Amino acid sequence: MDQRYLSGEEIHIGDRVRYGRCSATILLVVDREEWPVRETEESRVYWRTEHKSGFLLKQDPGARIFLPEADEDLTFVSRGPVPEDI
Repeated sequence: MDQRYLSGEEIHIGDRVRYGRCSATILLVVDREEWPVRETEESRVYWRTEHKSGFLLKQDPGARIFLPEADEDLTFVSRGPVPEDI
C-alpha cells in the first residue's frame, strides 16, 4: 500500500503531524520499511509479520497509536528527522 495523508503527501518516518487535537511524530512506516535508527531486526520482523501495512505515531505526550492507513483525523504538518527509537 502507498501510505499517504488524505491531502496526498507521502507518509514518512519523522513527519510531524496532528492526530485529532494532538501533535505527533511518525515513528515507523511498515510499507516503506522506514524504521528508527536503533530498531532491531527482530522488531522489524515483528512489524512486517503482525501488521504488514501501516504506520506508528507517537502523540505528545507519550501515547503510541498504530494506524493501518491515514484517516480524517491525521493531518500532515512538516517533515522532521528520523527518530532514534520508538
